[in-house]
Amino acid sequence: MQIRSYKTELHPNNVQATMFAKHAGAARFVYNWALDLLDKDYKKRKQDEESHILSRQSNGEKDYTENELKEYRKSISKNYIQPSAITLHKLWIEKKNTDCQWAKELSEWSPQNALRNLEEAYSRFFKNKSKFPKFKKKDIKDSFTLDAPIVIGDSWIQLPK
Repeated sequence: MQIRSYKTELHPNNVQATMFAKHAGAARFVYNWALDLLDKDYKKRKQDEESHILSRQSNGEKDYTENELKEYRKSISKNYIQPSAITLHKLWIEKKNTDCQWAKELSEWSPQNALRNLEEAYSRFFKNKSKFPKFKKKDIKDSFTLDAPIVIGDSWIQLPK
């Protein structure tokens, strides 16, 4: 199966340009919201780990070996957010249904792809391939991605809902 990608310059009218801006804004909002969750969770995890190690040392116990530290981290990982796009998407759906009614008029694809991008950035950080992900800013390379089928005609493009 061959996958094709097209890059096309669009000339949207005002209504279409507004919808594009809303989708880019929603993708940025979801990315920043999820990054804030992960950032707070990461800081809490580090703080809990440090306090656990300090309490161990104050009790006169020996320091963890590398394997023991990995096992400890694995044992407590269920208490924290798993940084996967699927987990974050479930949390986003809960938030969207309660706090973000405006997001219901937009395509579900742009937030999903923003969360996938965040998952990739977060995993690259933990593999020491890049720095901690940064928050997205408005009007700086605003973009969004749609993976759903896009219908292309002679002079029109239909984007998915």
